Amino acid sequence: EHTLVLSYSGDLFAWGSNKFGQLGTGDHHNNKVPVQLRDLKDDEGRALKFTKIDTGDNHSAAISSTNRLFTWGNGMYGQLGHGDPKIRGQEIKELRPRLVKGLDVPCKSVACGASQTSVISEAGKVYVMGSVEKYASPEGQHQPVTTCQFLYHPGLLDLKASVVQVACGKAHLILLTADEDVYSVGAGRDAQLGHGKRTDVVTARLILKGKKIFHVAAGRYHSVAITSHGTMYTWGSGEHGQLCHGIDGDEMIPRENVRYGDRVDRKSTRLN
Repeated sequence: EHTLVLSYSGDLFAWGSNKFGQLGTGDHHNNKVPVQLRDLKDDEGRALKFTKIDTGDNHSAAISSTNRLFTWGNGMYGQLGHGDPKIRGQEIKELRPRLVKGLDVPCKSVACGASQTSVISEAGKVYVMGSVEKYASPEGQHQPVTTCQFLYHPGLLDLKASVVQVACGKAHLILLTADEDVYSVGAGRDAQLGHGKRTDVVTARLILKGKKIFHVAAGRYHSVAITSHGTMYTWGSGEHGQLCHGIDGDEMIPRENVRYGDRVDRKSTRLN
């Protein structure tokens, strides 16, 4: 219910619902017109400029020009990455963009799910925070978290391949690697992971290899991959026809869309 815009000059504008402070204006006033976020400064007092942005249901995230992650809005499930609250489950809000100090690595992109935040470092590693469905681990450890569904600190996803894009569904991730392959991890009840079963996966699993995938996207319960030649693969929940196969059924594995003759435009696509 809110919109975040990044200008060419690196400034942020926001409007819509501000119930959780997700606009970053320092208050809870809803705005019906774009409002610029002013007087944003880093820890050294320098004016903040940004290069990448994304939003979840009730939170926002941005990568600064200094390659650091800033988050704000609803942090009840750890999606802001600012550490454990004194009482878990209580309402946690950040009304202004705040540096995620627990992620002290250069960041190049950010993607938000409904209540999670995923970041790709310049080294191609994926860090996640928030409602992660037990598929991440603290940095330096290489086993998935098995005791808690929520990460209040950034956790490292166990994947050796270098990642260039992350797409977040409600509780699953689609990962595009530098080798143009696709992995999935997280919740799989609606077949959104594409590995042929309706089961969750806690370790990223390869689902598309050798297809020269150019772009990935994720809705809440379905997933999409587009090749460099414009072919589209879709899988997961299809109850509303969102898979474009001419039926309203689910697809358990990635299925090429061959119903229409036209190739898919290689522009970025954001799914809801």
